[in-house]
Amino acid sequence: MHMIIPPALQPGDTIRLIATARYVQEELVQSTEERLRKEGFQVQQGKNLMARHFQFAGTDAQRKADLQTAMDDPAVKAIFVMRGGYGSHRILEGLDFQGIKTHPKWLVGFSDVTAIHGLFQSEGIATLHAAMPSTYYQSSEEVVAKIPGILKAGQGTDWVLETHEMSIPGEAEGRLVGGNLSVLNSILGTECFPVKEGDILMIEDLDEMLYHVDRMMLQLSRAGVLKKLSGLVIGGFSAMRDNTEHFGFSKDDPFGMSAEEIILGYVKELGIPVMVGAPVGHIHENRPMVLGAGVKLSIDDLVSRMGH
Repeated sequence: MHMIIPPALQPGDTIRLIATARYVQEELVQSTEERLRKEGFQVQQGKNLMARHFQFAGTDAQRKADLQTAMDDPAVKAIFVMRGGYGSHRILEGLDFQGIKTHPKWLVGFSDVTAIHGLFQSEGIATLHAAMPSTYYQSSEEVVAKIPGILKAGQGTDWVLETHEMSIPGEAEGRLVGGNLSVLNSILGTECFPVKEGDILMIEDLDEMLYHVDRMMLQLSRAGVLKKLSGLVIGGFSAMRDNTEHFGFSKDDPFGMSAEEIILGYVKELGIPVMVGAPVGHIHENRPMVLGAGVKLSIDDLVSRMGH
């Protein structure tokens, strides 16, 4: 599939702030605007950015309208989703991509935004998987500072890492897709699911039961998704919970494997390279990465590389 890579941002370009899931606080919006203006950008708020409907940033219709308007506006060069939580998947049906394909722009976010990333990749548009303003406080300043740099360059940066002892060596080339494992499972079988033959899949997650991870990997396996992959990138699986922490189990009922061990159990016989411990996800070192772009994954016993 031919992918549209949005153009690099120039000084004075406009960034639109929207919220597609949980509601946001005014202080967060103000600090985000200040940060982006210091980078030389103009900043606009979506019409409904400060709306609230129970846990959401306005009704489904309001959040969808802000996303569609930002996609359609030729003056907007990047769309920043302010925070995740839950709700992005609720507003994606029937979005019109004509405007954004005519005037491509970057979509920036992660976690719940995985559903939007997936839809954009299915439509042939690259996006930026990166920390959102609501998570800047838990990300390293170096990582947050990379976001405007990538937007100004119009392309991602290469990774060179020490190979994790659990990684599987090998080489692969393909389109990089993925994001949050739970969200990916929730969009399986829909127009938002991004995985095509030969893709390199990145997955990460937060605060899940270990048996949930197993169930999700089993679902991907039985749906035929894993055998399509040319490579796998395993990011942070943070604050995972075992059965011993869950009602209905005793302290003597552990699941018996870590999240990484569970995942590797489903892919180790596929003959593909697997990068374990990638610096992406709900972690301090959540490095920005361009989804939808072609990458080369190379892993040996000492060094793991991923580059465009």
